[in-house]
Amino acid sequence: MDIELLKTIATSVSALAASASCFFAAQALKANNEAKRNEIESGRPYFILFEFGLTRPTVVAALSTKKEEVLDPTKARIEGTISNRGKRPASNVSGSVLILPIDAHYDVRVFPIGIADDAAGGTDWNVGTGALDLFPKDFPGRDAAPHYRNPGFFVVVGVQYEDPLTATPYAQSFFLRWPGISDGLVSGILVAANREERDRLIAQHSRLLQPFQP
Repeated sequence: MDIELLKTIATSVSALAASASCFFAAQALKANNEAKRNEIESGRPYFILFEFGLTRPTVVAALSTKKEEVLDPTKARIEGTISNRGKRPASNVSGSVLILPIDAHYDVRVFPIGIADDAAGGTDWNVGTGALDLFPKDFPGRDAAPHYRNPGFFVVVGVQYEDPLTATPYAQSFFLRWPGISDGLVSGILVAANREERDRLIAQHSRLLQPFQP
């Protein structure tokens, strides 16, 4: 066989081996970097909500000679717990509980969330709103209460924070709905808003909700 041909074949084989070696090295580096990114991402801070509902303060019953306490028929608060369930703390934490009414007689309310600047992983905070009116200010009176219907309101809990390891900013928002008052019964639960309701709220209240969108 021609010597030059042998040299050409040997050179080609060597180049092919080198290319294969570079390819596998690049793939190994890519896989290693991907594993590191996944490890970092899996440890990021993130928040969840639980036990959110409507609570009503107690007041002394009218005309009660024994000063018996009953649930306030006109006021309520939204309360619940927010928790960082990530492995790492969240830094520069801020947020709000927003009350977005269905009935136009009520105003939008915004209540800042009181969380420390740094939220350690696995730590819970009780958060809530101030006093909310269950009846409009022009409500005709107690005699009308058994027949009153309130369609309720939406509750949006929004949180902004950073991962201190990567300095990556994050935002989360949780959409809930209070079912309201029907036949004189005040609902004490919150239910998850559906996708259509969330999209509508984001469109209607974009200025308020934009900071909490990912």
